[in-house]
Amino acid sequence: MKTVKHYTWEVTALTTPLIKKKCSKCNKNTLFYCSDKFRLNSQKKYLDVWLIYRCNDCDTTYNLTILSRTKPDMIDRVLLQKFMQNDDQQASQYALDSDVAKRNQVEHDYSQMEYNIIREELSLSQIAEIDSDFVEFEIKLDHSLPLKLNQIIRTALDISATRLDKMLSLGIVSVLPTGTSQKQKVKNGISVIVDTLKLKSLLQEISNE
Repeated sequence: MKTVKHYTWEVTALTTPLIKKKCSKCNKNTLFYCSDKFRLNSQKKYLDVWLIYRCNDCDTTYNLTILSRTKPDMIDRVLLQKFMQNDDQQASQYALDSDVAKRNQVEHDYSQMEYNIIREELSLSQIAEIDSDFVEFEIKLDHSLPLKLNQIIRTALDISATRLDKMLSLGIVSVLPTGTSQKQKVKNGISVIVDTLKLKSLLQEISNE
């Protein structure tokens, strides 16, 4: 019976994406960053909540709608307190939410976004020596991030694009439930499988070159 050793790669966002929209002051399409601050406005029996963004070029504010004309007693008390205290984690959660962006008809820009992979750092030689036929790295995402799967694998294993391509072609690395391509995005629950026997053969081949 084949044996499998399990690990996880937890991908977490370090920064939030910018948003693309037209700036009323610059009079052009530009990028806005999240200020991590909320704006609340009470009108009679209703409450509006916005997440404040600022233009990268001129610092003009833009209010991203979170709640509109909502009765205060319909809002969770803990959440309402977070709005009032400008809770930065709550702000990040909304800033990372693609559905919130869609509702506001703005587009996320991920080009400057930073992320981290929380993992047990193992070199290829260390993985090859694990007493198991296969090593499985399950990917966990704290948010839906449009990151390339190949980039996540390369970063986590600390290998070049050329090395990864070779390992994929030789069946040393495989991806479940689907294969991998240059454009494939990472998804929560995807597993990267490493065949330790084939990896040992590759490393031996490299050492003999």
